[in-house]
Amino acid sequence: MIVDGQPAMLNVWPWQLAIETDNRTHFNLHCGGVVISPNWGLTAAHCVTPRPGGDSILSIAGMYNRSQSLINTQIRILTPGFITLHPQFNPFTLLNDIAILNFSPPLDLSTPRVRAACLPPSSSVSYIENPNCYITGWGLTSQGGQLAESLQRISTDVLRPLHCALRMDNRTQLDSETCTFDQVSRSQTPCHGDMGGPLSCVVNAQFYVAGVGSFVDDNCDPTVGQIFTNVPFFVDWIRSVTGLLPV
Repeated sequence: MIVDGQPAMLNVWPWQLAIETDNRTHFNLHCGGVVISPNWGLTAAHCVTPRPGGDSILSIAGMYNRSQSLINTQIRILTPGFITLHPQFNPFTLLNDIAILNFSPPLDLSTPRVRAACLPPSSSVSYIENPNCYITGWGLTSQGGQLAESLQRISTDVLRPLHCALRMDNRTQLDSETCTFDQVSRSQTPCHGDMGGPLSCVVNAQFYVAGVGSFVDDNCDPTVGQIFTNVPFFVDWIRSVTGLLPV
Protein backbone atom coordinates (compact mmCIF):
# COMPACT_ATOMS: atom_id res chain seq x y z
CA MET A 1 0.00 0.00 0.00
CA ILE A 2 0.89 3.40 -0.36
CA VAL A 3 1.40 4.92 3.08
CA ASP A 4 -1.76 6.79 4.16
CA GLY A 5 -3.38 6.02 0.80
CA GLN A 6 -7.02 5.61 -0.07
CA PRO A 7 -8.67 2.52 -1.60
CA ALA A 8 -8.74 2.97 -5.37
CA MET A 9 -12.09 2.58 -7.09
CA LEU A 10 -12.51 -0.58 -9.13
CA ASN A 11 -11.72 -0.17 -12.85
CA VAL A 12 -10.47 3.42 -12.46
CA TRP A 13 -6.79 2.42 -12.84
CA PRO A 14 -7.04 -0.47 -15.31
CA TRP A 15 -3.48 -0.02 -16.61
CA GLN A 16 -2.04 -1.03 -13.22
CA LEU A 17 0.04 -4.20 -13.26
CA ALA A 18 1.16 -6.39 -10.40
CA ILE A 19 4.63 -7.88 -10.84
CA GLU A 20 5.08 -11.05 -8.78
CA THR A 21 8.08 -13.31 -8.24
CA ASP A 22 8.31 -16.97 -7.27
CA ASN A 23 9.83 -17.75 -3.86
CA ARG A 24 9.72 -21.49 -4.61
CA THR A 25 6.46 -22.10 -2.72
CA HIS A 26 4.19 -19.33 -4.03
CA PHE A 27 4.26 -16.02 -5.84
CA ASN A 28 4.66 -12.77 -3.90
CA LEU A 29 3.94 -9.20 -4.94
CA HIS A 30 7.27 -7.64 -5.84
CA CYS A 31 6.52 -4.46 -7.80
CA GLY A 32 3.98 -2.66 -9.93
CA GLY A 33 3.92 -1.90 -13.63
CA VAL A 34 1.78 -0.24 -16.27
CA VAL A 35 0.04 -1.41 -19.45
CA ILE A 36 0.72 0.81 -22.50
CA SER A 37 -0.78 -1.40 -25.24
CA PRO A 38 -2.10 -4.96 -25.72
CA ASN A 39 1.44 -6.14 -26.37
CA TRP A 40 3.54 -3.92 -24.12
CA GLY A 41 4.00 -2.70 -20.57
CA LEU A 42 6.54 -0.80 -18.49
CA THR A 43 8.09 -1.29 -15.07
CA ALA A 44 11.32 -0.44 -13.28
CA ALA A 45 14.32 -2.38 -14.52
CA HIS A 46 15.33 -3.32 -10.97
CA CYS A 47 11.97 -5.10 -10.60
CA VAL A 48 12.65 -7.58 -13.41
CA THR A 49 16.44 -7.94 -13.45
CA PRO A 50 17.30 -11.65 -13.66
CA ARG A 51 18.18 -13.11 -10.27
CA PRO A 52 20.36 -16.09 -9.29
CA GLY A 53 18.30 -19.22 -9.60
CA GLY A 54 16.12 -17.78 -12.33
CA ASP A 55 13.03 -16.86 -10.31
CA SER A 56 9.87 -16.85 -12.40
CA ILE A 57 8.26 -13.44 -12.90
CA LEU A 58 4.55 -12.91 -13.52
CA SER A 59 2.66 -9.83 -14.64
CA ILE A 60 -0.97 -9.67 -13.59
CA ALA A 61 -3.33 -7.23 -15.30
CA GLY A 62 -6.82 -6.56 -14.00
CA MET A 63 -6.11 -7.39 -10.36
CA TYR A 64 -7.80 -5.27 -7.69
CA ASN A 65 -7.83 -7.27 -4.46
CA ARG A 66 -4.84 -9.55 -3.91
CA SER A 67 -6.76 -12.00 -1.71
CA GLN A 68 -9.60 -12.58 -4.17
CA SER A 69 -9.81 -14.95 -7.11
CA LEU A 70 -7.71 -14.13 -10.16
CA ILE A 71 -10.50 -15.30 -12.49
CA ASN A 72 -10.96 -11.84 -14.06
CA THR A 73 -7.25 -11.12 -14.37
CA GLN A 74 -4.83 -11.68 -17.23
CA ILE A 75 -1.58 -13.37 -16.21
CA ARG A 76 1.55 -13.51 -18.33
CA ILE A 77 4.83 -15.29 -17.57
CA LEU A 78 7.74 -12.92 -18.19
CA THR A 79 10.72 -14.97 -19.28
CA PRO A 80 13.95 -13.06 -20.07
CA GLY A 81 13.11 -13.00 -23.78
CA PHE A 82 10.00 -10.96 -23.02
CA ILE A 83 11.79 -8.34 -20.89
CA THR A 84 13.91 -5.53 -22.36
CA LEU A 85 16.01 -3.69 -19.79
CA HIS A 86 17.26 -0.26 -20.76
CA PRO A 87 20.74 -0.90 -22.19
CA GLN A 88 22.28 1.66 -19.81
CA PHE A 89 20.48 0.55 -16.66
CA ASN A 90 22.80 0.60 -13.64
CA PRO A 91 21.56 -1.72 -10.87
CA PHE A 92 23.81 -0.06 -8.30
CA THR A 93 22.82 3.57 -8.88
CA LEU A 94 19.39 2.81 -10.43
CA LEU A 95 20.14 5.13 -13.34
CA ASN A 96 17.92 4.45 -16.37
CA ASP A 97 15.69 2.30 -14.19
CA ILE A 98 13.13 1.25 -16.78
CA ALA A 99 12.18 -1.96 -18.59
CA ILE A 100 9.74 -2.88 -21.34
CA LEU A 101 7.52 -5.94 -20.96
CA ASN A 102 6.26 -7.91 -23.97
CA PHE A 103 2.97 -9.73 -23.37
CA SER A 104 2.37 -13.00 -25.20
CA PRO A 105 -0.39 -13.57 -25.99
CA PRO A 106 -1.46 -9.91 -26.12
CA LEU A 107 -3.70 -8.59 -23.36
CA ASP A 108 -7.41 -8.24 -24.05
CA LEU A 109 -8.18 -4.53 -23.59
CA SER A 110 -11.88 -4.88 -24.33
CA THR A 111 -12.70 -5.45 -20.67
CA PRO A 112 -13.15 -2.57 -18.19
CA ARG A 113 -10.57 -4.12 -15.84
CA VAL A 114 -7.66 -3.97 -18.30
CA ARG A 115 -6.90 -0.87 -20.35
CA ALA A 116 -3.78 1.01 -21.44
CA ALA A 117 -2.44 4.32 -20.24
CA CYS A 118 -1.10 6.64 -22.93
CA LEU A 119 2.57 7.24 -23.49
CA PRO A 120 3.63 10.90 -23.36
CA PRO A 121 3.34 12.42 -26.83
CA SER A 122 6.99 13.52 -26.93
CA SER A 123 10.21 13.66 -24.94
CA SER A 124 9.73 17.36 -24.29
CA VAL A 125 6.55 16.91 -22.22
CA SER A 126 6.78 17.90 -18.56
CA TYR A 127 4.33 17.04 -15.81
CA ILE A 128 5.90 19.36 -13.24
CA GLU A 129 3.22 21.12 -11.19
CA ASN A 130 0.44 19.19 -12.94
CA PRO A 131 -2.35 19.26 -10.33
CA ASN A 132 -3.75 15.87 -11.36
CA CYS A 133 -1.05 13.26 -10.80
CA TYR A 134 -1.55 10.01 -8.90
CA ILE A 135 0.43 7.03 -7.61
CA THR A 136 -1.15 3.58 -7.29
CA GLY A 137 -0.05 0.26 -5.86
CA TRP A 138 -0.33 -2.52 -3.29
CA GLY A 139 2.92 -1.76 -1.45
CA LEU A 140 3.63 -1.71 2.27
CA THR A 141 1.46 0.40 4.56
CA SER A 142 4.62 1.41 6.40
CA GLN A 143 8.21 0.28 6.70
CA GLY A 144 7.91 -3.23 8.14
CA GLY A 145 4.13 -3.17 7.66
CA GLN A 146 1.86 -5.33 5.53
CA LEU A 147 1.05 -5.21 1.84
CA ALA A 148 -2.34 -3.73 1.01
CA GLU A 149 -5.07 -6.18 0.07
CA SER A 150 -6.83 -3.83 -2.39
CA LEU A 151 -5.26 -1.35 -4.77
CA GLN A 152 -4.45 2.00 -3.14
CA ARG A 153 -3.95 5.46 -4.61
CA ILE A 154 -2.69 8.87 -3.56
CA SER A 155 -2.54 12.21 -5.28
CA THR A 156 0.93 13.72 -5.48
CA ASP A 157 2.89 16.70 -6.72
CA VAL A 158 5.62 16.54 -9.37
CA LEU A 159 8.36 18.83 -8.09
CA ARG A 160 10.82 21.10 -9.81
CA PRO A 161 14.44 19.93 -9.31
CA LEU A 162 15.21 22.71 -6.80
CA HIS A 163 12.22 21.79 -4.66
CA CYS A 164 13.11 18.10 -4.98
CA ALA A 165 16.60 18.80 -3.64
CA LEU A 166 15.07 20.40 -0.56
CA ARG A 167 13.10 17.20 0.06
CA MET A 168 15.98 14.81 -0.66
CA ASP A 169 18.97 16.14 1.27
CA ASN A 170 20.18 18.26 -1.67
CA ARG A 171 20.30 15.29 -4.02
CA THR A 172 20.72 16.36 -7.65
CA GLN A 173 17.78 15.29 -9.81
CA LEU A 174 18.69 14.02 -13.28
CA ASP A 175 16.72 14.69 -16.47
CA SER A 176 15.95 10.96 -16.56
CA GLU A 177 14.17 11.22 -13.21
CA THR A 178 10.92 12.69 -11.92
CA CYS A 179 10.53 13.69 -8.28
CA THR A 180 7.23 13.47 -6.41
CA PHE A 181 6.09 14.65 -2.99
CA ASP A 182 2.73 15.11 -1.31
CA GLN A 183 2.80 18.86 -0.58
CA VAL A 184 -0.80 18.99 0.69
CA SER A 185 -1.05 16.44 3.49
CA ARG A 186 2.67 15.55 3.72
CA SER A 187 1.55 12.18 5.04
CA GLN A 188 1.33 10.07 1.85
CA THR A 189 4.10 8.25 0.02
CA PRO A 190 4.64 5.12 -2.05
CA CYS A 191 6.48 2.37 -0.21
CA HIS A 192 8.26 -0.90 -0.94
CA GLY A 193 6.16 -2.97 -3.34
CA ASP A 194 4.93 0.13 -5.18
CA MET A 195 8.11 0.55 -7.22
CA GLY A 196 7.76 -0.05 -10.95
CA GLY A 197 4.17 1.13 -10.74
CA PRO A 198 2.85 4.17 -12.57
CA LEU A 199 2.84 7.85 -11.88
CA SER A 200 -0.33 8.70 -13.83
CA CYS A 201 -1.07 12.31 -14.79
CA VAL A 202 -4.20 13.72 -16.41
CA VAL A 203 -3.97 16.11 -19.36
CA ASN A 204 -7.13 17.08 -21.25
CA ALA A 205 -9.12 14.31 -19.55
CA GLN A 206 -6.59 11.66 -20.67
CA PHE A 207 -4.29 9.65 -18.41
CA TYR A 208 -0.60 9.55 -19.35
CA VAL A 209 2.12 7.48 -17.75
CA ALA A 210 4.52 10.14 -16.52
CA GLY A 211 6.82 7.84 -14.58
CA VAL A 212 7.50 4.41 -13.11
CA GLY A 213 8.55 4.13 -9.47
CA SER A 214 12.30 3.79 -8.97
CA PHE A 215 13.07 4.31 -5.29
CA VAL A 216 11.74 5.69 -2.03
CA ASP A 217 13.22 6.50 1.34
CA ASP A 218 14.25 3.28 3.13
CA ASN A 219 11.75 4.02 5.90
CA CYS A 220 9.01 5.19 3.51
CA ASP A 221 9.13 8.59 5.20
CA PRO A 222 6.37 10.79 3.68
CA THR A 223 8.40 13.94 4.42
CA VAL A 224 11.04 12.79 1.89
CA GLY A 225 10.63 13.01 -1.89
CA GLN A 226 10.33 9.94 -4.12
CA ILE A 227 12.09 9.26 -7.42
CA PHE A 228 10.29 7.96 -10.49
CA THR A 229 11.91 7.17 -13.80
CA ASN A 230 10.89 10.02 -16.12
CA VAL A 231 8.97 8.28 -18.92
CA PRO A 232 9.02 11.26 -21.34
CA PHE A 233 12.83 11.16 -21.24
CA PHE A 234 12.72 7.55 -22.47
CA VAL A 235 9.71 7.72 -24.79
CA ASP A 236 11.77 7.67 -28.00
CA TRP A 237 13.57 4.51 -26.81
CA ILE A 238 10.25 2.93 -25.82
CA ARG A 239 8.79 3.64 -29.27
CA SER A 240 11.91 2.28 -30.99
CA VAL A 241 11.54 -1.04 -29.15
CA THR A 242 7.76 -1.39 -29.30
CA GLY A 243 6.93 0.30 -32.59
CA LEU A 244 4.17 2.25 -30.86
CA LEU A 245 3.32 5.50 -32.60
CA PRO A 246 2.32 8.83 -31.02
CA VAL A 247 -1.45 9.26 -30.68
